Amino acid sequence: MLTQEKQSHTKIANSFLLALIVAAGAVSVKDFQGNCKLLAIVSLRAIVVTHRYTEEVRILSDTATRLAPAPRNRLVDIAYERLRAGIIEGNLAMGSRLKETHLAAELQVSRGPVKLAIQRLVEEGLVDERPHQGAIVREIDGPTIVDLYNVRVGLERVAFGIAAKQGMDTSELKRLAGLIRAAAQQADTLAVARHEWAFHTEVFEQSNNPVLTQLFHGLEARILMALTLDDEGFENLSDVADEYDTLIAAIDSRDEEAAMDAVQRCILSTVSGVVTRLGGDPELLLTNKNRKLS
Repeated sequence: MLTQEKQSHTKIANSFLLALIVAAGAVSVKDFQGNCKLLAIVSLRAIVVTHRYTEEVRILSDTATRLAPAPRNRLVDIAYERLRAGIIEGNLAMGSRLKETHLAAELQVSRGPVKLAIQRLVEEGLVDERPHQGAIVREIDGPTIVDLYNVRVGLERVAFGIAAKQGMDTSELKRLAGLIRAAAQQADTLAVARHEWAFHTEVFEQSNNPVLTQLFHGLEARILMALTLDDEGFENLSDVADEYDTLIAAIDSRDEEAAMDAVQRCILSTVSGVVTRLGGDPELLLTNKNRKLS
């Protein structure tokens, strides 16, 4: 007995073959319908075809469940990560033109991944596309830093206020603060900056607020570019380490206002110099003087 599925495929195959044979003029419809032998051969062929079809579908289905997806080509990701790091660290200078052919040669990839990587950098705000010039590393001036830091202050005040309100577990923050202090004692400014950023990122990640975290990461690259210009921020590294102990104490005490004010002081304590040096007005920074933060 044929299964219902095979019977269905058999009927379709019979009708299809009948149409082909009649269309070819081999026999009339009447002759074909009266030829039982031919019909039996056609039916048998339809059964074989149907069985083969269903068996192939079963094999393909089983194979699809057994095999893991093919790994995605990461050339674009690699090109993006390296170009992004080059911009943030200053190896690709602000205002410099990003030539796809030269970058592809340096990265030892084709132009395709480089082109897509540059487009991602444009979307992230690290690169500008200018008519007749192409892709240019975005320049950050004093007014831009004022804008970035005012937005950063707002986001960080919310994040640290949430951390204190929720009684965030500060064990990871204490570990990072220890790394900041150890790097400060060794006068390793790069390590201090790296651990500082990890500290702030940890607070956002633990805020349980996806919208806040997304906004923070959207500004991340441009803030890191600004930090590379803030050479005054690491003149007194021991003071930097002390600031993070104060932040942790405010969170542990669940004092929202203290945590919010402490992070604002931490962020703005050194940025005025770079704003002035790059032609901005530090008076436009949201220091919240009425709260006597300084």
